[in-house]
Amino acid sequence: MVDALQIIIYVLVYKLKIYILNNIRKATMLSSKSDKQLGKVATAKALAEQEDALGGMLKNKQEEPVDPFKEKKEWFQNFYAEMFGLENVDFSDTVVPEQSGGKDTIPLFIPKWITAKKLIEGAKNKKVDFLIEIALGINLERIESQNISRPYAVWVTNSEDPDFKISGQRRIPGDREIMSIEERIIFGVFKFQKGHRYIDVQNPTLTSAYTYVGNSKTARAVITRYIKNGLRVDTQDISLIGFAREVFGRMPHKSK
Repeated sequence: MVDALQIIIYVLVYKLKIYILNNIRKATMLSSKSDKQLGKVATAKALAEQEDALGGMLKNKQEEPVDPFKEKKEWFQNFYAEMFGLENVDFSDTVVPEQSGGKDTIPLFIPKWITAKKLIEGAKNKKVDFLIEIALGINLERIESQNISRPYAVWVTNSEDPDFKISGQRRIPGDREIMSIEERIIFGVFKFQKGHRYIDVQNPTLTSAYTYVGNSKTARAVITRYIKNGLRVDTQDISLIGFAREVFGRMPHKSK
């Protein structure tokens, strides 16, 4: 489909040719043969230069890479502003890894420096319908999770339930990774907004995060539990079985 810039360039080329033809006609009216020749040469040179310039503009426009995720990136930027009050999220330069994990996976875009605390407080301040409860004794400041220095994208399974094959481990052997607490909150709000209000109903969902409750020095796994119209952030013994959601294609990144 021809875009607006291409149309403008075509119109400019057409007008330029008309202008040059008029100059050629004027040149033929010059009194001397040499003047006529000079006029034609000057006109031809101007035509070549202008056509080269306009042709270059059109070529550069046509060669600009098209980002197949442009609309999704813009959607997620608006999503973070509306649901969490994060106004300066920018995914324009975020590289999306090659799709993996099967045809039922979808891309999830995650802002830089995001934490569970920022997400939960942001959703509360925006008064969104999605409920996020915090179990007694959990200090959000003490949740040890990822804190990534740049935006990134991962592929997640677009299902109503976690993967029952993944259980009992925060880091899965074979380079398999499970959702962080931040990714799980974002995915929950995303699914809720899309009309899927009841996910992970049957079992708690294990995340890759851990924390310490009260004065205990023993780490506990951070999990999420289903509640009506939302989720509850809770903990469990780090050695207990818990079903998880796997993420795919997480690219190397720097942590804080």
